Amino acid sequence: MFAVAYCDRAGVIGIVEDEAAIPHGVIVFAGGEKETIEDAVNAKARHGYTDGVLLIPGVPEAADTEEALTAFERWHAWAFPNEVWYHHLTEEGVLS
Repeated sequence: MFAVAYCDRAGVIGIVEDEAAIPHGVIVFAGGEKETIEDAVNAKARHGYTDGVLLIPGVPEAADTEEALTAFERWHAWAFPNEVWYHHLTEEGVLS
């Protein structure tokens, strides 16, 4: 089953099989077979204090959105160098 991985401004990672379930305003950063994506994210993300929560290192601690995006880009270049990423915009076409 095909799945996509995304993260929100807090750095929390989600994986969904249904593209309609992708929240607006997130960054979609990887896609592929669900098990492959889950394994890769699980191995390369930071594990949160809450069971099952995966985070992108540096994003939760970022002082502002620019710093968060820099942390995301650095992690993405290391973790998923062959994947493109994009902002999933709101229905109005802007970031939330």
